[in-house]
Amino acid sequence: MAIVGIGGVGHLAVQFAKALGYKTVAIDNRPEGRQLALEVPKHLKPDLVIDSAASDADDRILEFTSDEGLAGVVVCTDSIQANAWSLQQLGNKGVMVPLGLPKDKWQFDSEALVFRELTIKGSYVTSAEEVEAMIKIVSENAISSHLTVLDFDQIPSLVERYLHKSMKGRIVIKISE
Repeated sequence: MAIVGIGGVGHLAVQFAKALGYKTVAIDNRPEGRQLALEVPKHLKPDLVIDSAASDADDRILEFTSDEGLAGVVVCTDSIQANAWSLQQLGNKGVMVPLGLPKDKWQFDSEALVFRELTIKGSYVTSAEEVEAMIKIVSENAISSHLTVLDFDQIPSLVERYLHKSMKGRIVIKISE
């Protein structure tokens, strides 16, 4: 399983995938994202970290999967290019879950979808039972989120900070002492 886009959601997804026993690949074109994937307890570290912009990224994924391609990929970015690239990394009957919502419509390779029998699955909300199961996994595996804490008076800079390529994890606003 691969997680593409290691930010606030992606770095949690890597930890969940490992906690659930999946061989996991963390993929990001930003050094900050790749580093964030490694800033977790040892048992939650991904098995492989890849720069999606590297010329050998596709080859490294094929080598990792014994030339089969990924069984699943969760895409935690709204980048249309990242979503299209991620679909190409799937093996036959692979499943992709895009979580980011791009301004423009997604564009996927119809030949890959049909001839490799791929599935694109949407996800929006979860049930109370699934939340309880997730909380149990968090508790049992020490899953944690990287937080960037801003003071209340820093709210005007929030969007700029969030969109900056060096952003890691989640932004939290401290309301009071």
